[in-house]
Amino acid sequence: MSIPILARARMHLASGTSALAVAVILAIAGTAPWWILAAPLFSYGLLLLLPIKYTLTDAGIRLGATEFRRWTEFAAVRRAPGGARLIGVQRGRGMHVWLSGSRGDDEFILFLKKTLQDAYKGGRGEVPAPSVPREQGFTGTGDLSAGGFSGFKRTGT
Repeated sequence: MSIPILARARMHLASGTSALAVAVILAIAGTAPWWILAAPLFSYGLLLLLPIKYTLTDAGIRLGATEFRRWTEFAAVRRAPGGARLIGVQRGRGMHVWLSGSRGDDEFILFLKKTLQDAYKGGRGEVPAPSVPREQGFTGTGDLSAGGFSGFKRTGT
């Protein structure tokens, strides 16, 4: 699963802003030429173009080329700025899952919660897709998995 560009923008925002601030300070102090401001902007743009992928399996999760983390290393899932936070067991190391801020984020967080529950139960369950009443403006076919946008099995009507 590839991380959307908006999520990558959030992921690199702090480092990009810090690099730009340092470049501005150096340019104002006169220790660096003004064109140095282009370097952090250019590198931030390149970071956004690099694809980053999450690997999700029944056993765990991996972000990019980092180490594989088992679902049993996490105790809970919480909403966090820019995505979700996997809380580590026994104050262990957690993990931030970067999300784009779209409507599908709530479905994905529900999927993460169900996956954590199943990891502790030893089972693999299917998460039903939430249904959206037509009076709320939903005009689609009702199939949230159409076009490959959802990993949930449609149950019910």
